[in-house]
Amino acid sequence: AEYENAQKLYNQMNTAAETVYEVTPAVFTRSSNISLMTADAVSEVLLNARTTLASLFLIVSVLVGYSTLARMVADTSLQIGTKKALGFTRWETLRIYLLYAFSAALIGALVGTGGAVGVESMFNSTILQMYQIEHLPAVIRPLPVLIPFFAELVLLAIVVALATLRQLSRKAIDLLKGNAETAAP
Repeated sequence: AEYENAQKLYNQMNTAAETVYEVTPAVFTRSSNISLMTADAVSEVLLNARTTLASLFLIVSVLVGYSTLARMVADTSLQIGTKKALGFTRWETLRIYLLYAFSAALIGALVGTGGAVGVESMFNSTILQMYQIEHLPAVIRPLPVLIPFFAELVLLAIVVALATLRQLSRKAIDLLKGNAETAAP
């Protein structure tokens, strides 16, 4: 009797196991996979953040650039006066500050772009491994990176001109005397 009960239980388990293994596979498209849709949404957010943050950083760089350069020009008014007394032109004096501003902008752009590419690479590699996707389009492309950089260079050139205009318009003797007008605007 025990053997027959065990045999019935065994047969029931086999029948149940066969039922479990008769599952038909379902193929989901990318649009029906909620996790992948979330990843796509995050990617879209990153695209929008790129534009917003680039604009914000452009404004901040102009404000910080003007403040820094105005202070630098005010602190180096004696050197500017010496250069004017020696016959340096406005352009030759202005070029020093342009070089400083442009080199700072270039270093900032390289560090920022490198960081953004690193974050994008980590994000993409995680998504590629999670979903076995062959390729994800790059969020960071050269043109959207170069446009804000060149816009920043143009704005920095204007900022440098504004920050140095007062000192460059003064006479060399006044700059060498160190009158009170050397304070930053």
